[in-house]
Amino acid sequence: MKEDDAEEKEKDKEQDPEEEKIGQKEEKEQEQHIKEFEAFKKKKEEEIEEIKKRIADLEKEKENTITSIEHKKFLEAKEEQKEIEIRIKKLKDSLSSDFSALNRPLKKYRRDTEHNKDLIDRYLEDPATALLEDKEGKITEIMAAMRKKISDGELCSKDKKAEKVVEQLKKINKEYIVFCRKIK
Repeated sequence: MKEDDAEEKEKDKEQDPEEEKIGQKEEKEQEQHIKEFEAFKKKKEEEIEEIKKRIADLEKEKENTITSIEHKKFLEAKEEQKEIEIRIKKLKDSLSSDFSALNRPLKKYRRDTEHNKDLIDRYLEDPATALLEDKEGKITEIMAAMRKKISDGELCSKDKKAEKVVEQLKKINKEYIVFCRKIK
């Protein structure tokens, strides 16, 4: 039995140096991993600092841009654009209102005539767009023909209604159309 114990101790001594080598190797690997991790961590911290610096620079640049003359001009132009859009909307509304008073007589005139039916339809549907598309101003010819039919008693049957329509027809003349086009 003593021999077996002695042999085991001998084997343990033989394994100890091997185990010791393995342990040392594992220890060196761990140290290497720690060094690599520390280097990686340091690199990432430097990248984070660089990003923070870049963000601060961009914030400063943004602040400078907002206070710059160009930005102020941009804001003024944007405000002017809004005002123009409001004026255009008011003009479209006014134009629609002016033409809505002529809706019924214009439809009746369209039924009775052979000419410019498509143009009349466009004016009935969207006067502002039709005005822009009517480069030759044919609507003034249509209005003149409508006034003649009203004075001949062919278009409106009631005198009061006829008077209002004639007033509206007189309002929509060449100067009115030229004015509307200039504003657009």
